[in-house]
Amino acid sequence: MLRDGSVTSGSTLADYLDHMEHIIGVAGIDHVGIGFDVGFKRTDEDTAKLESTYPEFKFPPLHLRYATELNRADKAPNITVGLLQRGYSETDIRKVLGLNWLRVFSQVWGS
Repeated sequence: MLRDGSVTSGSTLADYLDHMEHIIGVAGIDHVGIGFDVGFKRTDEDTAKLESTYPEFKFPPLHLRYATELNRADKAPNITVGLLQRGYSETDIRKVLGLNWLRVFSQVWGS
């Protein structure tokens, strides 16, 4: 979702990874995790409902909503490849892909 609705082109995997690196720089690798729970099935009708409920936001059209390299669940491995290419260790990548979530869940709910 956007505040100004000025998006005219979609984002890329590089954009996604740039944002991830920014968050890692701010919070640290132990506090970053990917939310794979986002659905890819939102329709234009769903978007219209969201925009009427939250008029202060603009939701991008379907073709701009996800980076081309990440617009389907089977493309999630592109994140791993991109992080490896940027020099992240396998340990750090595993943290981002799920180990950080498992640690937090264990801390909250117990083992």
